[in-house]
Formats: sequence, structure tokens, C-alpha cells
Amino acid sequence: MTPSERRAAFEKAKRLQLKELIQANRDTAAEVQALLKQAKAELQAILRGAPTDFQAFQLPQLNRSIDGVMAEIETALSRHAGERATTAHAMGQALIDKPIQAAGINIAAFLPEVDTRQLIAIRNFMTDRLKAATIDAAASVRASLGLVVIGSKTHSEAVADVAHYMETTRSRAWTIVRTEVGRAYATASQERKMMASAYLPGLKKQWRRSGKIHSRKAHDAADGQIVPVEQPFIIDGHKLMHPRDPAAPASETINCGCLSLPIMDHWQVRTPGRQAFTQEELKLNPFKRDLAAALGSK
Repeated sequence: MTPSERRAAFEKAKRLQLKELIQANRDTAAEVQALLKQAKAELQAILRGAPTDFQAFQLPQLNRSIDGVMAEIETALSRHAGERATTAHAMGQALIDKPIQAAGINIAAFLPEVDTRQLIAIRNFMTDRLKAATIDAAASVRASLGLVVIGSKTHSEAVADVAHYMETTRSRAWTIVRTEVGRAYATASQERKMMASAYLPGLKKQWRRSGKIHSRKAHDAADGQIVPVEQPFIIDGHKLMHPRDPAAPASETINCGCLSLPIMDHWQVRTPGRQAFTQEELKLNPFKRDLAAALGSK
């Protein structure tokens, strides 16, 4: 395999891995959306049948029904999210293994599997956060039900409340799942880079911004930063070994969609240095326009 063929094979395989990651993220978002939509429908049905004041004796039973709905949703959310985290962990390893193998070096044949202890910790933390979110949602719905019973709120107002509560819960749950599943991906990728670098001294890592419209300014400014795999990226003065590094401040990790991509010193990077902002990003985010102008003047 010539150097040119090796480079092309490496970049092609890396792009394929990133496409699979994008699809996996879409599937995960759809699962969270579907589960919370189901919960909203069930809770609204309960409130539509809420008792009047002379039927208040039914309140404890209805409250148990609300708690039951949210408990079932929490179980399903945790199961799906846990499975997605496990898949993401394997994909993070594959982001290193597959491109290097495509370039003619089968490091997976002699490297051990990535340690799963951090994955287990991430899954447990994610489950706890999702449980807290669903408990809070159930408490809010119970409060609306109580107001219906005492006549302070109509059935229709309570049903509207549920839509609001569940949208808030959906957003909160998706933030938790996206962050922690992404963390599983990034930690596995970083550990695999460390393993591989012992055999491939030219292996480094590059920070790649998420491409979200309303992203963190510092993360956009760091786009293209290249460092040795054993050293941290410097993001707004913070040291991050990878995106969503658990050692970094929450302000730098929650909902982050950035990536740490493998590159080789002697292989040309498909998008060298900084990645140009899209026209949509420049149109919708003034900061990106200013940053692009400032960088272009250098």
C-alpha cells in the first residue's frame, strides 16, 4: 500500500465511523423523544379523568398511577440509554481501530479491549440522573392533580401543564443521555488512542468542533487544535483530555458535541487545521461570523 493509498484508506474509514456516530445519535434522540411522548399521553389521560372535590378519596390511587407511569418510563429510559452508552463505548474504540486497520495496520489484533470500568460508572451516573428527572416530573404532575381536586385548576389547565412538564423533562433527559453517551464514546476513544500510540508514535489527536449553531465559543475557537494523545487540549484555559472529560468543569462538558479525532503526523488530515464554518452557522450565529473574520485576517 502506497503512502497515498494508506492516507486515503485511513480518512475514508474515519469518515465512515463518524457517519455511524451521527446515525446512532439520531436514533438515541428518537428513543428519548418516543418514551417521553408516551409518558405525556398516559399522564394527560390520568389528569383528564381527575376527580372532583367530592371524589378526593381517589387522589392517593391516582398519585400512585402517576408515579407508576414515570417509574416505567425511567426504567425504559435507563435501559435504552445504557445500551446506547455501551454501543458508543465500542464505537469510540472503533474510531481508532478501524481507520488504522484500513491503512494496513491491524492494532486490534494485539491490543487488549478498552477497560469497561469507566463505562459502568458512566451508566450508573446516567441512571441516577434520569431517575431524578422522572421523579421531579412525577412530583410536578401530582401537584397539578392536587390543584384540580381542590378546584384551583381545571382539567384542561392541568393537561396543558403536563405538556410543559414533559417537554422540560424531555430536554433534561436528552441532555443527560447525550452528555453521558458522548462521554462513553470519548473516554473509550481516548483510552484506545493511548494504547495505540505505543505502537504508532506518529498518532495524535485533533479537536473537532460540533458544528452546532449555538455552540460554545471556546470550543469553536479550539477547532483544529492538535496535540499528542497523552496531552490535554487547552479549551478556554481548561485542560481536557477529550470532549466531555469528566475531570473538566461541567460548563465545558454538558451537551458538548465536539470530537477528538485520530490523526497521523505523516498522513495528511482531510480538513487541515480549522474547519470552515458553514453558511448556516455564519448566518445564524454572529460570534461565528466575527471569529471567521478575525481568523481570516491573520
